[in-house]
Amino acid sequence: MSERESILNQGVRDSLEIHNFIYHIIETAKAKPDYLESVQLTGTQKHFFKDMLLETAKGTRYQFTDKANNTLVNHCQEIITDPDGKFVDTSKLIVSDFKKTHSGPMSDGIVIVAHASMVIKNVKQYFVFLLKVDYTKVLAQKRDPKNKGHVSFTEIADTLSEDKKAIQKRALIDVSNTFDWDVLAVERGKSTSQLDTEIAITKYFKDFLAVKLQKVDSSYSRMVPTKIYQWAMSIGDPEAFLKKAKAVDFIKINDGQPISMDSIRDLVCNDVDQAKQDDNIQTFNDFMDKHEFNGVQFIARKNSIVERDKVTKIRNNNKVTIEWPGEPAAAGVTITYLADGSIEHRVISQIVNVIDK
Repeated sequence: MSERESILNQGVRDSLEIHNFIYHIIETAKAKPDYLESVQLTGTQKHFFKDMLLETAKGTRYQFTDKANNTLVNHCQEIITDPDGKFVDTSKLIVSDFKKTHSGPMSDGIVIVAHASMVIKNVKQYFVFLLKVDYTKVLAQKRDPKNKGHVSFTEIADTLSEDKKAIQKRALIDVSNTFDWDVLAVERGKSTSQLDTEIAITKYFKDFLAVKLQKVDSSYSRMVPTKIYQWAMSIGDPEAFLKKAKAVDFIKINDGQPISMDSIRDLVCNDVDQAKQDDNIQTFNDFMDKHEFNGVQFIARKNSIVERDKVTKIRNNNKVTIEWPGEPAAAGVTITYLADGSIEHRVISQIVNVIDK
């Protein structure tokens, strides 16, 4: 996720300290996790895992759905309040809950629990990090022959460096209201376009954390074009792709300025036929109400628009796929719908790309 900007500034990232670190092993063939009692990290390994934890700061923001009754929140508060007395036992409870939450098939893995601090506005604040890492690929450990619950790593840092994809899930949990979000979470296999959306992490990971997506300016700018397209498709609009292009252009033009879904609605629902326009507005409001977007106001962030939404792509009656940025008129494209419903186009600009034939 190197292309994703960290939510934490450099000073905060540099201040990260790991105070307690342990992992427990989850294997699908076993009903319960294999619990450890301690994990020893060398200085080099601690530095490596600091980098792995900080990657979580490139994740999607979430809020607890019911903080007062969240078991994970209680566990994290216990760790932060009494790390010396509660860290190991509470980490076992967290990993046990993690395994129980996943009702379907689960890949083997180690779940790392770390108690760490960062300096925020000159005050040291404490957090809990969770990482799930592939077990069979990267685990290289040395168990104490006299006490098998105590382990040290041998080559795990080098192995992980060679295969960053081994890290399946990450979460940074803030239970002290330090930030305006409660959890930052990242999951392997999710594309950049899925970040800041409802599918940024899997349902079971969201259920385990007991969180909901925190919608911010960047997430709205990312999701609105897709919602516009989905709404237009839901009413069978053949120009759904054009309505999405209008929304994209509107966000770009107003970059850094406050905009509202009402303004976007008026733009994409406009029609010379007043009855059709009224119907568009009604279906738009109903659709956006259902998805909790109606009436939303946010600051337009053009850099948050997904790359695939920045271009319009169609396939014409000659089976040629073309794409262009923004609305067709601005790109020198005219679109004509033929009697059979297919599309004819005329290109008068060189900024249109012919994809295939």
